[in-house]
Amino acid sequence: MTLRGQTGAGIMDCKGALNESGGDLAKAVDILRKKGLAGLAKRAGRAMKEGVVVAKTSPTAVSLLEINCETDFVAKNPDVIGFASTLASEMLSDASLANPAESEKAKERLQAVAMKMGENMQIRRGVVYTAAANTAAGFYVHSDNRKGAIVELSFDGDLGAAKADLETLARELAMQSVAMSPKYLKREDVAADIVEK
Repeated sequence: MTLRGQTGAGIMDCKGALNESGGDLAKAVDILRKKGLAGLAKRAGRAMKEGVVVAKTSPTAVSLLEINCETDFVAKNPDVIGFASTLASEMLSDASLANPAESEKAKERLQAVAMKMGENMQIRRGVVYTAAANTAAGFYVHSDNRKGAIVELSFDGDLGAAKADLETLARELAMQSVAMSPKYLKREDVAADIVEK
């Protein structure tokens, strides 16, 4: 693989790094990495108002991940979406990634993507949700990959025959919660004056 393919750096940056390293590809990658880290430090204060939300499932859990960046151009980039999708999948099987916003491993991998994109990026939040026994869970991520939700429904009785229907209902409720952007999660969270209205 070429230096440009590995790092996503510009042609002149690659040429300079190869000259500086005496043609050693590994040293050139390290030079570009250090240069990229310096560039990221300069961009650290920039606002990240765009991003991508991804959800993945396993037979027993759902992961939901939000990554923020500066522009929608980067949020829609296949490399960013691919990274988010891969990380959300790995969150289901790797306990060290269960809280990716706190995981050094996840942050280092995101840093490589951020250097390639040339933008400030962060893992805003992520969760792995394991449904309790006798419950059905569903998730929804809106088509613009900017909002998502997980809903779990509990069931008194034998869940067996009703599970598929309850999972469909949970998904539909997750879709409605994304569409309506509710302000409260539980009735107890709602102020009394609002309940009276």
